[in-house]
Amino acid sequence: MLKSKYCFIFLVVLLFSCEENREDKIHVKKNTPKALQNSDELYVSSFESRGKENLVSDLYQELMEKNSELRKLEESRNEFNERHQNYLYRFDEYDSKSQQYYRDANSYVNAINDSILRKKIEHLLTRNEEKYKHIISKHTGLQNDLSKLSSTIEDRLIVLKVLLTLEQIEKYEKDNLPDRKEPASLIRKGGKVSSKLDSLTPKY
Repeated sequence: MLKSKYCFIFLVVLLFSCEENREDKIHVKKNTPKALQNSDELYVSSFESRGKENLVSDLYQELMEKNSELRKLEESRNEFNERHQNYLYRFDEYDSKSQQYYRDANSYVNAINDSILRKKIEHLLTRNEEKYKHIISKHTGLQNDLSKLSSTIEDRLIVLKVLLTLEQIEKYEKDNLPDRKEPASLIRKGGKVSSKLDSLTPKY
């Protein structure tokens, strides 16, 4: 008899769990972005990679796929970044050759035994190196301007992403808020199960 009571309790709890799982699903609007959907398939994959996902990035990516202006903006930004990096690489490569030359030349000059001749050549190298630095000073100034512009672009892109996706999350919050009747119903069901458990549990 006691065994059958425990079996009954187990079945009641199992039934309650199944009903709760069925009713616990949130119905998502059709126009909800994929990044905010919680279907069973998406839930499993998103749970496994939850630490890697970025909702702002995912939502903006979906917006960009639907908006040609955003796509053109991204293409222009990528082109700017690529050309910027290529320019920096070419300039650094160019500048490194001159720097290496002056290091090697000064090393050679140090081997001159005649002190007067050595000082004369050292002066010549110093004068030419200063002349070179003056020539490239305009380039270094432009590099600073480019770096500031690149930083400004990235800042404004962050602002754009946040403001555009903020509209989406606000709409999601409004359209997909779970019905308050559901937890109230669950509380009533849980109360019944709890009372049944009490009535079937042997006194101890």
